[in-house]
Amino acid sequence: MLDRGIIRQASTGTFYLLPLGQRALQKLIKIVDKEMQGIGAQKLLLPLLTSGELWKTTGRWDTAGPELFTLRDRHDRDYVLSPTHEEAITELIASSPQLSHRSLPLRLYQVTSKFRDEMKPRSGLLRGKEFLMKDLYTFDTTLQAAEETYNAVCNAYDNIFRRIEVGYVKVMGDPGMIGGSLSHEYHYPVNVGEDQLLICQECNYGANTEVCGNSEECPQCKQPHMGHCPGIEVGHTFLLGTKYSTPLGASYMKADGKPSPVQMGCYGIGLTRTLAAAVESLSLPDELRWPLAFAPFSVCIIPPKDGSKESSVSHLSEHLYESLHSSTPFEDDVLVDDRSQWTIGRRLFEAKKTGYPFIVVVGKKATEVEPLFEVYDLLQNIQLDLCHSIEEEIKRVEEGTLELQQKAVDLDKEKERKLVDLSHKKAQSEFLTNKENMLKALIAEANTTLKKEKDNLAQQQDNIFLKRGKFCNTVREFVEEHGIVATLKKLQLKKQEADKTRSATEDVDDLYDIDENNEEDIELTEMKREVDTLETDLKEVTMQLENREERQKAANKEREQLLKETTEGEEFVSGGMIQDHTLAIDWIADNVADSADKSVLIPARLQEKLLQLREDKKLLNQQCAVLDKQQQQQAAQTQIISKPSIYENLEESQSFGSNKGQQPNSTIVTTPKSSKKLNKRVRGKRGGLSKCFVPKVPSKILSKIKIREEHKAQLEQDISNIVRQANKLHH
Repeated sequence: MLDRGIIRQASTGTFYLLPLGQRALQKLIKIVDKEMQGIGAQKLLLPLLTSGELWKTTGRWDTAGPELFTLRDRHDRDYVLSPTHEEAITELIASSPQLSHRSLPLRLYQVTSKFRDEMKPRSGLLRGKEFLMKDLYTFDTTLQAAEETYNAVCNAYDNIFRRIEVGYVKVMGDPGMIGGSLSHEYHYPVNVGEDQLLICQECNYGANTEVCGNSEECPQCKQPHMGHCPGIEVGHTFLLGTKYSTPLGASYMKADGKPSPVQMGCYGIGLTRTLAAAVESLSLPDELRWPLAFAPFSVCIIPPKDGSKESSVSHLSEHLYESLHSSTPFEDDVLVDDRSQWTIGRRLFEAKKTGYPFIVVVGKKATEVEPLFEVYDLLQNIQLDLCHSIEEEIKRVEEGTLELQQKAVDLDKEKERKLVDLSHKKAQSEFLTNKENMLKALIAEANTTLKKEKDNLAQQQDNIFLKRGKFCNTVREFVEEHGIVATLKKLQLKKQEADKTRSATEDVDDLYDIDENNEEDIELTEMKREVDTLETDLKEVTMQLENREERQKAANKEREQLLKETTEGEEFVSGGMIQDHTLAIDWIADNVADSADKSVLIPARLQEKLLQLREDKKLLNQQCAVLDKQQQQQAAQTQIISKPSIYENLEESQSFGSNKGQQPNSTIVTTPKSSKKLNKRVRGKRGGLSKCFVPKVPSKILSKIKIREEHKAQLEQDISNIVRQANKLHH
């Protein structure tokens, strides 16, 4: 490029950009501008000098190293000849009126010179102290929006390098001094490149060795097919986050009225480096080769030398220039080498070395009957002969160009469709990601709530176990009283059998009224009192259990509502919680029922009561045995005439005896020998029992008997209910 008049060195690391180089650079800038406009970026220009205070605020003043050009003005203020403009653009946004969330995203870019104090500038435009760069800066509301912008800019960069039509690779890059959470580099794979790249031959994954080292295993497909190649970096993208916006105070107003730092990204393309790297990638050892996208001129026309035999057809050169210059593909892109003092061969040699893609020579073949032009296609390295009817050729080229343009339009539409599909997929992916994050947050919240609930339940469980002693004592008392109820029931059966044999001559009031001096009646009264007390205690215990069940149900209902949102609590609920109060009852039943030594569980006061009750039970059993013995003796000596029970069918017994000629309102009953009153009245000569007549029972006595029977039936019903409840609690 130095030899062919593209650039010229001004000093070490700085260059003049000559007309051919400037034309090529402007074509490249035009391509970049079009793609930047396609993503909604706006062009501006930032000052080359940036305040040193901004760099000190972000910390890069100290970390940038000796490559940073710094200077101080007459007021002792520090400045930086900017290698990048992150501080400057961020300070511009921070000093602007408060941004609203409706103003974002914002995308601003510039094309300007950058400066870097290289220790050893070399390779011309590839590494100099001053270079031209396109740098884009984006501002978004959220990290997700910034990632969408990052992907959109990367797509635009892909379009730029595809339009240049020089093979490139995109690899994972090192954020370096600029920083950020995500970075990609764009390289031209050239042997003179200073960067070492690793490219996977299976999945085309690429990375700079600064990122992944020299590993031969691909991080993406896990295959050992990573190949090494040198490359020249021409583009770099960074997802910055809030690295600069937070320290410099660049924020926006959210929808809820609260300020929040903007999410940033920066994206650079070295334009002069891209120019040089593309030429380096295509050129031959002794000839330049330009990509058609930004060659200084696409067509170079070489007319005949003045005074030569071919000079008679020089007008064809002018006609050819006018035709090509007015055509769409080569508008303002045709050069005529009018150095007619030089021979055609010399000028052709110079044109090839300069690298014009198409060279048209108006030479010896143009003087023939059917004039022909010699066309040299340097991109495909072929030579063609075209007739002088250049209009037809131009028309054919234009038709081909239109066809190519239509294909390009179709490809753009297909690309837009794919981009829309990709955006929909990304939106769906973001929705699923947001939903997943929301579910994770809900699960975390549920876990926290469940942990609190677990602690509360553990505290409640401790309280339950603290109060369990009193509950156990109540149940134990009931269990002990259960034995009294069984004894009472047995005594009632014995009493009924004894009533069958009661003396018929006994005084009616003594027979049917409760004798307060009778030990059995007293015992029954005391037992009833004990039963009533036990029933009252049982009702209190039942009420406490019902209240505890209601509280437990409420807790379980709240817990189930939480468990519907996440399944992580199921193992805890099914494995660690007390479902209801039956566990406590089962524990008491296991320790009270079927225990070989109940004194271990029963308090001393209840033990004494239990011993006393057992003694009473033994005494009652002895009395029942005596009554059984007496009954057996009476049955052997006399025939029972009366009905089975004096308490049942009493009215029928009053009419008994009328068939024997007795008084109509008399009753025949029998009594045992032991009845003294009866013996005095009706004892026969043989000392046996005789039939006697009992006068009609008065209605007052019948009422008392009926009341006593009802009272007795109610007492038996209460006893059976208590026994049933005791069995239920026991189970």
